[in-house]
Amino acid sequence: VLQQVWPFVGQYLEKLLLETIAPAIRGSSSHLQTLSFTKVDMGNKPMKVVGIKAHTENDRGQVLLDLYISYVGDVEINVELHGMMRVILEPLIGDVPIVGAVTMFFIRRPKLVINWTGLTNLLDIPGLKWELDPRMAGAMVSNSSFS
Repeated sequence: VLQQVWPFVGQYLEKLLLETIAPAIRGSSSHLQTLSFTKVDMGNKPMKVVGIKAHTENDRGQVLLDLYISYVGDVEINVELHGMMRVILEPLIGDVPIVGAVTMFFIRRPKLVINWTGLTNLLDIPGLKWELDPRMAGAMVSNSSFS
């Protein structure tokens, strides 16, 4: 399923990167105000769900799932993302598509590793370390609802 939807995930993440994350990076430092992305490619390898827990103890007209996801990209900038994502399907309705909305968020700050390759390897200078900005991490941990 993830292989089939991966191109659409890439489109969503491109929009998120260009409209939300890039402006946050530019706003975080005066030295990064000219930062822009010219190409966004999530590669052909989709993320994997390597573990799943279905919460059956609550019966509030919702499905509550915890998915342990792992993404090791095959793109110019090698990206690894590992973490526990909560998925809430609610409200459950008696008509297709059965679910009114999908809410997704990381339960805890995910592990994000970026390995610069190719020409971008110039940025991999000793003493220069890229970490997930707390504001971006907060956006990944807070609720995001899709209906």
